[in-house]
Amino acid sequence: MPTPRRTPKAEALRHLILNLLELTSAMEAKGQEIVKPHKQSLSHWKVLTAAGCEPFTVSQIARRMGLSRQAVQKIAHTLVADGLAHFIDNPDHKTSHILELTKKGKALDDAIVKDHVQWSNVFSKKFTLENLNTTSQTLKDLTNRLHDESKSKVNKKGIKGHG
Repeated sequence: MPTPRRTPKAEALRHLILNLLELTSAMEAKGQEIVKPHKQSLSHWKVLTAAGCEPFTVSQIARRMGLSRQAVQKIAHTLVADGLAHFIDNPDHKTSHILELTKKGKALDDAIVKDHVQWSNVFSKKFTLENLNTTSQTLKDLTNRLHDESKSKVNKKGIKGHG
């Protein structure tokens, strides 16, 4: 039986996915480079900055960052031990506390964000605003489509999707 052929759109999607995987790897490396002078790992900064954005629980941070809840829990405890964050009561859930930055944690996040802003201002000069916005919207559309597809599998087959 012959291997099915991709349509031109499916082939373009395949190339997009391969480029996205390469971009993800390059962005991870750049992120590590940015946080290294602050003696943090990229994963630690992801959790730190998420906790500084909104009142999130460990599970909420894990979902937003694409990390496991256990990994975020371990990082959260390290941040607490280092005096960068603390847990506060969650009015919506007695056992799922909110991770909140301390002044020291906020200052560290601000310093890393400053370095990131300086890098992104220089790096983004090589692109048009329209191109960046179009690319961003396309990636968001792809993400939403994947989430919708996963949700429909749950509804149709009763199996858990990646939602």
